[in-house]
Amino acid sequence: MSTIITAQSGSGKRRSCNGTCHSAKKEKCTCIYGGRFHGAAHRAGGVQQAVEDYWDEALRNIEAQGLKVIKAEAKVELPLEV
Repeated sequence: MSTIITAQSGSGKRRSCNGTCHSAKKEKCTCIYGGRFHGAAHRAGGVQQAVEDYWDEALRNIEAQGLKVIKAEAKVELPLEV
């Protein structure tokens, strides 16, 4: 599973957006991206298309939550479609 970003709160708690979220089939999502990549592997274009469409918005969402990005991979290795 590819992790496209890991962020950390001021208290040191880390959160990631990874293959668990990308390949999810259920609607509920609590990821740091506000659900933009939730289930993306099942949509047209897969995770790569979601990254192209929402990357900047997703980073703003993380900053708005007061999290600090500690690792980010804007380019996702394929195949990420399920």
